Amino acid sequence: MVTGADISRRPVWAPWGPPLAVLLCGALPLFVIMQTSDQPRGLTFVLQVALAVYAGLRLTMIVQGSRVRLLQGMFWVFCYVAMGIAPIAQLTLGKAPTRIVDPTDAMRTAVLLTLLGMLAYDVGTALSRRAPHFGAADRSTGEASADADSARANPRLRRVAVLGLLSVIGSAVLIAKVGPASFFSSRQAVNAGLAAAGLTDDSSQVGSALLRGVGTVPILIVFLVLTRRLVSDPASRRRPAVVALWVLTLAVQVMVNNPISNPRFWFLTVALSTLFVALRGRMWVVRAVMVGGIAAALVVFPVSDKFRYEPAQARQLQSSSVFETVATKDYDQMAMFANAVSYAEDGPGHTLGRQTTGALLFWVPRTAWDNKPIDTGTLVGEWVGATNVNLSAPIWMELWLDAGLAGMLVVLLLLGFGSARLDDWYDRVIRHRSPAATVGIVAVPLLAGYEFILLRGSLLQAMGRLSVGALCLAILAVHSSRSDRS
Repeated sequence: MVTGADISRRPVWAPWGPPLAVLLCGALPLFVIMQTSDQPRGLTFVLQVALAVYAGLRLTMIVQGSRVRLLQGMFWVFCYVAMGIAPIAQLTLGKAPTRIVDPTDAMRTAVLLTLLGMLAYDVGTALSRRAPHFGAADRSTGEASADADSARANPRLRRVAVLGLLSVIGSAVLIAKVGPASFFSSRQAVNAGLAAAGLTDDSSQVGSALLRGVGTVPILIVFLVLTRRLVSDPASRRRPAVVALWVLTLAVQVMVNNPISNPRFWFLTVALSTLFVALRGRMWVVRAVMVGGIAAALVVFPVSDKFRYEPAQARQLQSSSVFETVATKDYDQMAMFANAVSYAEDGPGHTLGRQTTGALLFWVPRTAWDNKPIDTGTLVGEWVGATNVNLSAPIWMELWLDAGLAGMLVVLLLLGFGSARLDDWYDRVIRHRSPAATVGIVAVPLLAGYEFILLRGSLLQAMGRLSVGALCLAILAVHSSRSDRS
């Protein structure tokens, strides 16, 4: 007998899977390649096209599948756009957002290493399918396990309220230090406010990173937990205290997490996590975000930094095509990886764990650690002689430069394994439609949005908000576990 659960796991909308594969793996790369150019197209170009096709194929498989796979989907969206299509445009047009020391051998090595890293990630996801599910011996008990997980991980509303009030205080401190008007002016105004408050200088960004994290992350987490409760539990919608706290967190969100005063990747985290939580991870939403995200990343994202600078200092973008914009703005990930290859082979060499140590100990001020590592993107950018050293360091580059090929492959394999495991758990809970406002059911969408920041790098820049968010989620999870035992 075929059950409802069996039907729900069958592939749906499969007829548009092949056209999507043709679009992502054939039509779009071909359209970029056909741009007028006199650049040579050798082995590096062939490898880059192969990388984009592979990422497009994997993304198509995620999108047309019947399971919600947020973490894997966001990984392949980033791979396809930032490590696939954008570098093809750069190689085709002979342009890049930053100078490349060795655009031939080093670039070819960077593309090959990135492709190997993607394969390692896929090996990790494949291995995850052989491991037992969280708390379930087989698939027949998956829904019961998801319900049990939801019950255990459901934080008490009183503790959510306490964290909510503390998060409002943290946001209020940030607003007071920076000034309310700055949050509706520009990112530059916010940075100037932090500098005026003595929280940032040329040698250390620890104070500003922590204050930004405390002022923006806890309020988002509480907002997501309350949103989950309100959309899933009708009883909560009849409780004025819950609704009032949600309205308060929403109002603070508009102030501290708006797109005017925040980096685009952080606002993307806010928007995606809110969308996934509010609409309860419905498959059509996930599909729309992943497919629409490609178009937005190529067309909207490169020109969406209007509020980064004050109007008088805003940079004007002039380009003849969307692909010229993609080639010359934002997507410097593959170019920076190539420069990191040159840094390791012709410069100081591999950093041997130093950069990772600096990221993990980001909270240690430079006054107490004289030779504390700087951002990996800045480190390589200064060696290259770039004028603007606010450069990215994609996860492949971070891992390879700091731990070599073996370290990069092992970590990406573990990343694929962990992402698949969390996606499986999240899919089971979503399908069960439990009303519980679980920690995990908020953490997975939040991590899916923040994944772009982690993949783009530098890791050191990502650690402030990541550590604050992890602490808040851990507090809720610990309290939930204690409540369950009491």
